[in-house]
Amino acid sequence: MFHQLEVPYDYDFILFGISCHEKIYRLSWFLNRALSMELAWCDELEMQVKGEVSSYSCYRFQDLENETTFSLVQNRGAHGWFIPEMKQMDYLLKIELGNEIDFDAFVKQLRAVPVINGSYQLQFEAFKSKENLIFD
Repeated sequence: MFHQLEVPYDYDFILFGISCHEKIYRLSWFLNRALSMELAWCDELEMQVKGEVSSYSCYRFQDLENETTFSLVQNRGAHGWFIPEMKQMDYLLKIELGNEIDFDAFVKQLRAVPVINGSYQLQFEAFKSKENLIFD
């Protein structure tokens, strides 16, 4: 008899969807200036989409003072979407909180970035592809 071990994952982060027509490096530059971050390019995320390997650009910043990690991920790859349920979002901003941050001030600053057309906090718990959000 075959047994499969299923371990539930604790999704202890906040996810924002960002609509922006700029390239990811330009968006990260604007975010760095507006939010006093230092997003920097990290290894691309790769995953199988429709039998093809698709890669997604990723920028990351670790705020050691607040023990918070920010990851900016491109939502559209060559062969499909990183999170198919959010096709209208160009980028995803994943925030792994250590210490509390002033959330209202952060959202206000994020929405004030001039190249961002819209930013929305996403309730990703119901997404079928939420496992894609588990990366380091």
